[in-house]
Amino acid sequence: MNFKIIILLSLCYILTFVNCTRLTRITVRGRVTCDGKPLKFIFIKLVEFKEHARDRVLEEGYTTSKGAFYFQDDMKNFTGYNIKVKLWHKCYNKQFFEKHCYYKFTPDLPFGKLTQKSEKDLIYFDLKEIKLSTKGRSGERDCSNMKAE
Repeated sequence: MNFKIIILLSLCYILTFVNCTRLTRITVRGRVTCDGKPLKFIFIKLVEFKEHARDRVLEEGYTTSKGAFYFQDDMKNFTGYNIKVKLWHKCYNKQFFEKHCYYKFTPDLPFGKLTQKSEKDLIYFDLKEIKLSTKGRSGERDCSNMKAE
């Protein structure tokens, strides 16, 4: 009887270890607009969110002249809840103080489309169009991140 329990616990440990070391390829794409016009060359990060630690940057870059972006990265221990997209923009009514600051916006990710392959899982997030407006504040003011310029 004890032998069966030891075998069962060993199998559970091995399966957990194999699943945790499996790579997952994350793909995120979308387009950012401000009142229907594309937001050109704004700074965007794809990050792995950590609760009590600094976020780990997986990819970073800028939108194209049409406001589009595309990120892809491989990740271990993917849970689905630890990926975020952060973007810094100036889509608001221009006031004197706010000309020098950006707004940081973190859109909600939709459910990802999962494709399983033998060597890794592929998860695809399509944000489609992130619609920002000058009539409302989309995000929180961030005067410390000047990399967006």
